[in-house]
Amino acid sequence: MKKTLLTALLSASILPFAQAQTITNAGMEQWEDAPFPNIYNIEFPSAWSGSDKLIADNALLMTAIGVTPESQITQSTDSYAGTYAARLETKFLGDTVGNLPALLVNAQMSLNMEALLDNPDLSDMSSFINFSGGTPVMGQQVDTVKAWVKLTADNEEPAAMIITAMQITSGSQGQDTLVAIGSANHLISPQGTEYVPVAAVMVYDNPANTATDTLIVAFTSSAFGAPGQNVDGNTLFVDEVSVVTSTPSSIDDLLFTAEELQIFPNPSAGSLQISIVAQLPQEGLQFQLTDIQGRVVHTSVLKQAKTLFDFSALPSGLYLYTISNASNGQHNSGKISLK
Repeated sequence: MKKTLLTALLSASILPFAQAQTITNAGMEQWEDAPFPNIYNIEFPSAWSGSDKLIADNALLMTAIGVTPESQITQSTDSYAGTYAARLETKFLGDTVGNLPALLVNAQMSLNMEALLDNPDLSDMSSFINFSGGTPVMGQQVDTVKAWVKLTADNEEPAAMIITAMQITSGSQGQDTLVAIGSANHLISPQGTEYVPVAAVMVYDNPANTATDTLIVAFTSSAFGAPGQNVDGNTLFVDEVSVVTSTPSSIDDLLFTAEELQIFPNPSAGSLQISIVAQLPQEGLQFQLTDIQGRVVHTSVLKQAKTLFDFSALPSGLYLYTISNASNGQHNSGKISLK
């Protein structure tokens, strides 16, 4: 579908300014070896960390409880761009944990020893991991996290991209702490033999509170559907990670409350209804639908309390909608899933 000049101008006027945010070593070009003694040949992309490094850092404890450390994240020349990509492989790490997916994250990981000692059930290792660091976002709203990945069709289960938006808040004792305010989980299905683009759309717990201080980006070689039961050898390649941010929303920016605006059914097979329980301006409201790559697939003007749409001709997947009042800049946005 061609985008006319008028559509382009409308897009610029009703959407908050979006910009790319830099993730350190997003292309997986710089690599490091784990500190000496690196007896398990652990390596990881600079500014990233991995589950195998976490286990190797605690090798004595892991061995004592029946976990066998192995290298699960490796440097690969099978890349989408540049020289290298990250190769993540699910491996059998002993009877205690079974087949453990590789976890690659743009943060540092540490074991929560207190939780581990209180509950030595290691069937779900993720429950004992603490994260620190991540990508600073400086109070921007994270809209989408993108990457190029390869999970070939001969893999037996999906992988995943898991995103968490964190915000600094003051604790009861006056100390600063990071709390999660939004998340996005994107399932990566086995397909083909080439790299494909994936994008995770951030969903915030409170649409009026989206100012993000730190972004945690993680990839896992298996989707944790059954901890300890994942398929040995499931392999995911990751390259060229990026994030798109915009000016954060506030309560004054919102056009409607959750009670005033309803969009259903969602997910939808194509038929969609927008219901607005509030007075509409005489000139109407701008409605825009884009795909997760940012391409405009539909624009129209809403002038009625109820409007029906038929999007059955669009490919299935996630789409972003924006409803805005051009006269004051107030808007609502969210995502729609077409199946």
